[in-house]
Amino acid sequence: MKQRRLIMAVVVVIVITASVYFLFFAGKHSDEDAVTLTVTSESFNDLEAIPVRHTRDGINVNPQIIWTGVPEEARSIAITCVDPDASGGSFTHWIIFNIPSELAEIEENIPKFPILENMVMNGVNDFSTNGYDGPSPPSGAAHRYVFTVYALDQYLDLGPGAQRTDLLAAITGHILAKGTLTGTYQR
Repeated sequence: MKQRRLIMAVVVVIVITASVYFLFFAGKHSDEDAVTLTVTSESFNDLEAIPVRHTRDGINVNPQIIWTGVPEEARSIAITCVDPDASGGSFTHWIIFNIPSELAEIEENIPKFPILENMVMNGVNDFSTNGYDGPSPPSGAAHRYVFTVYALDQYLDLGPGAQRTDLLAAITGHILAKGTLTGTYQR
């Protein structure tokens, strides 16, 4: 009788453990295991200056961003552009998400509308506008602008009012691959 109760207790523990796993972790990925994407641009090379046309000193259009190495199981792409050298901490210049995974680039000068073709969404940057808003650092040392491309296992249930913190929370556990391209700008 005691052996039977012990076996039942072990079975219950296994069932509960499996249920918790599938409820909270099934379908999620460890972001640390993400494959590396190659991210490039015809607008500028990695660790080189961003052309004035892509800044607030110019016509302020987004640069072209190209990526390769997206895993087959990816469903969507998200991109952020952040200045980690801003005086108040990281400053977001662009978030765009729900890009179909079949695409391999964002062209230069896409519209700054909140919702684009194919339900691609331009989130809200730290200038409080949708879409890309380029570098405008204070005069002095060069700032870095890190464009990060994420290949995700799902589309994101976020609206065009989403900010970077919303995006980062939503992609946690869903990153299959990521890569960066860093440009600089100095006044």
